[in-house]
Amino acid sequence: MEMGQLPVGASTQGSDPLIAAFFSVKLDGRDLGNWTQVELGGAEITLDQQEEGGNHLYVHQLPGRIKYQNIKLTRFVNTETTKIANWFSSMVGSVTRTNGEITAYGRDLQPMAIWNFIGAVPVRWSLPSLGVDNNKAATESLEIAHQGFVQ
Repeated sequence: MEMGQLPVGASTQGSDPLIAAFFSVKLDGRDLGNWTQVELGGAEITLDQQEEGGNHLYVHQLPGRIKYQNIKLTRFVNTETTKIANWFSSMVGSVTRTNGEITAYGRDLQPMAIWNFIGAVPVRWSLPSLGVDNNKAATESLEIAHQGFVQ
């Protein structure tokens, strides 16, 4: 199966479930590294309700805009954290929209699915709270707003 433009959520394993080992993220060719957890969010079509005079059986529900939920990425802090720091540094004074790609890799390190999205801007980069009395592994998260998934 040709990779590059798979439908949203498609798997190259036929009807096998998508069980990914990790996810790579790129924005306009800028590698943001590998991530262990990705929440793609989804999409929602807003409905405008119109009541029609004299019609008491139902209310017209007219489709409106498509709203996309933010993408949320999580991973353990590692050497790739500098990629996010460099990306944020490059935007000082000017945040511009970009296009992105998330690739899910299976345990065999082969690409399983690809999600392409457009109009991406960073929303939040969360770094861990560190302390000598904390036994938990340090994680970071990145939240990205976007204008939709494309093929």
